[in-house]
Amino acid sequence: MELTSGKTCSEPLRVLTPGNTGGFELRELKPVLNALALPLVLLALAYSVLSGWTGLTGRVYELAYGAPYLFQSAPYLLLLAGLALSWRFNRSRAFYVMATLLLAHWAVQQQASLAPLQSKGLLLAVGLFLPANILLFAWLRERGIFTVRGLTRLCLIGVQVAVVLLLLNPGGEGVLQEAVAFFTAPFDRFGVLHYWRIPQALQVVFVVALLGLLLRVIMRPTALNGGLFAALLAVLLGMDSDTWIGGAVYISVAALILLVATVQDSYCLAYQDELTGLPGRRALNEHMQKLSGRYVMVMVDVDHFKKFNDLFGHETGDQVLRFVAARLQRVRGGGKAYRYGGEEFTLLFPGKRVEDVRPCLEQVHEAIGASRFILRARNRPRQRPSTMPPVKRPQRKVAVTVSMGMAQRDGRIDTPQRVLKAADQALYRAKQQGRNRIVH
Repeated sequence: MELTSGKTCSEPLRVLTPGNTGGFELRELKPVLNALALPLVLLALAYSVLSGWTGLTGRVYELAYGAPYLFQSAPYLLLLAGLALSWRFNRSRAFYVMATLLLAHWAVQQQASLAPLQSKGLLLAVGLFLPANILLFAWLRERGIFTVRGLTRLCLIGVQVAVVLLLLNPGGEGVLQEAVAFFTAPFDRFGVLHYWRIPQALQVVFVVALLGLLLRVIMRPTALNGGLFAALLAVLLGMDSDTWIGGAVYISVAALILLVATVQDSYCLAYQDELTGLPGRRALNEHMQKLSGRYVMVMVDVDHFKKFNDLFGHETGDQVLRFVAARLQRVRGGGKAYRYGGEEFTLLFPGKRVEDVRPCLEQVHEAIGASRFILRARNRPRQRPSTMPPVKRPQRKVAVTVSMGMAQRDGRIDTPQRVLKAADQALYRAKQQGRNRIVH
């Protein structure tokens, strides 16, 4: 039967401004905190131990002086493991960041064998190039490791290494001396940059890079982006440390953060739909295995989706799917949205009955139908500009509607697979009855 209840959902449904699917939207705070939580916890633990806030500080220093090779080799082992893992999962951004960090750490270890001027120049080069590289790779897209674009990034790292070697060459002492004098000269008259031991110019570079990484996390709160932010913060603490033990620990923590973030990012890649950002069918299947008691499952289908692809192209079809997914993701009543495949989505409501979720479904169904989807022009930017250009011709808006079929677990339909099949059959009846409706 068709649902026509006039009840309202107990929680208000947040609806985005119609047509805002391609513009910049502030994300909810929860995904950002999730991306930063684990990396910052690991970093806070290392800081508390090295700062003497716990009883482990003395033992850590005893272990470091008793087995120095263990502490000296830990960063290399973790970074090499991270390189192997990111190569295996084809995570190019993590791979090149860890490669840069490995080169930087090795370079810092060589400063003891250099003359004082070359030693200062090497530390300055690491402090300038490393934050810039991490910031750059954080904003670049995944393009593969050994592809043409990936190898271009490797060449960029090679150019930086060549520049450092030329400056450290005996013939470049004049330029090196001027560079060291310029970047080590204090320029802060207000005492803001007097907290850290590293030169003030490097402090500015690190702060700018950290702010850029934080912005990246806010705009795209993934595990890897959060890991890159925390890793650079660990590098800053390591360079500011007054002992080799602190430097080794912080670099090891940075490598561990990146390694864990790579695993998390790869997990999300396997279980999350890349187009819509919703959990995929594999995640749904795993969730279904854990279900017990009562629950409701809803199959959602975009009406006449083939028409969008045929008339406007597959790119517009992708926009429609993102448009619908964004609204399904905000369904209330404890529901969770999944991308089932193609133009189909699934909503799962654990511990609920049909009458419990009915008003929430009606709200999200009405919100999708009431919105007008603005077709993106070919030259339209993906992010909303600060000032809107004059519109030369009226923007084309189209209506997007969805059909929903719902089913709940009962004595006859007693397994998740049967409930899902019943919801799919209800969806089929909704299409037969004219689409744009909810059927149980």
